[in-house]
Amino acid sequence: MPCNANPIALCLERLLKSPEVHAPHLLHDWPRARRASAVLCLALVMAGCALPGPQAPAQLYALSLPTPNLSRETAAASATPVCSLQFALRELELAGALDRPEVILRRDGPRLQASAMHLWAAPLRSELSRLLGAGLEQSLRGARQWPYPLRFGQRPDVLLSMTFDDFTRTGEAMVLSMRWQAWTIPLASQPARWLAGQTVQVTQSASPLSNQAGVTDQASQTVALMNSTLRSSIDLLAKQLISDPAIAPLCQPATSSVGLPRN
Repeated sequence: MPCNANPIALCLERLLKSPEVHAPHLLHDWPRARRASAVLCLALVMAGCALPGPQAPAQLYALSLPTPNLSRETAAASATPVCSLQFALRELELAGALDRPEVILRRDGPRLQASAMHLWAAPLRSELSRLLGAGLEQSLRGARQWPYPLRFGQRPDVLLSMTFDDFTRTGEAMVLSMRWQAWTIPLASQPARWLAGQTVQVTQSASPLSNQAGVTDQASQTVALMNSTLRSSIDLLAKQLISDPAIAPLCQPATSSVGLPRN
């Protein structure tokens, strides 16, 4: 029963059908009948108001990478490619708690706060994979991402795999913990060979987001903080790739260290 239904008419209808009214032995006890009717009417009104009304539609959110803020010095240097690495993202894994359609608003110790009213517009796994590839091309300035699975004859320098162990907001900071590994391209005569692997750990405060336009509710603040933290994590990942002894030679534009000509 909707809460705006006429409770008086409903109570009168129920009262006329009530056994307290029609039973002959109760005709001498009208106060009791009135009390029973009042209780019945109150219960009916409360039951009608307790039924849920129409719910607001769920809000959908998508991750995006902020544009890197380059100073005058780094802006001039950005015209020169830093690393011409050719890579493909072989797989991206999420910790079980992260692999869900709801936006995780906050972590409080072992408890995660999420809501069915705040959902990802696309699976988080696919969004992170898309942004990691695009972000590495920006941060490395000269790198190229190959679509995966690879087609016959395509031979990038490395296959990258990523595992997100944490990407949640704790208090006023976002914590991202990601492990990456790099592998050679498997050939008919040679299986894939592990090259390198490290951990990216970034903790970013929410304070720089307090004055951003449009960042008002908790879900929007969390997603905006995830965007900036992911940007910082990709920049750190790019630095790790460039400085790794096994990956650094692959940044040269001529040929890869495994002797495979670049397509």
